[in-house]
Amino acid sequence: MIAAITKDAFKAREDHWKSRGFVGRCLLVSFSYSEGTKLKIHEHIRKGFPSKTIEIITGRATNVEIPSRMAEKVQDLAIARTPFSTGFRLHKQLRALVQAHALYFGRVKVNKEDFEEIRRLSKFMNLDYYQI
Repeated sequence: MIAAITKDAFKAREDHWKSRGFVGRCLLVSFSYSEGTKLKIHEHIRKGFPSKTIEIITGRATNVEIPSRMAEKVQDLAIARTPFSTGFRLHKQLRALVQAHALYFGRVKVNKEDFEEIRRLSKFMNLDYYQI
């Protein structure tokens, strides 16, 4: 089994896991991403990998295109909203949200209005408890 955990999360559980012998059974590997690697991963996500097929709204598999300019805006928003992490997970989540918003309005291509609505709502996606 391979698992990943942040340093803070590990430290919070370390004594518990050590007392049960779990840590001694693990091969712990530490790593971090260089800025260049982070940008390459974001580029990979921005270009649509992994591809996402949405079925929830239409009941059938549907691909929703995100034009490159909108994809760049989504990436920039994800990076701006996650100063404490890589932003990879939020990047994928925001892509799915703009696609779902477009699909909700019957479109298979994301437009500026889709992005702007998700950008507007993104201020409520936080740990500062800004309320809708």
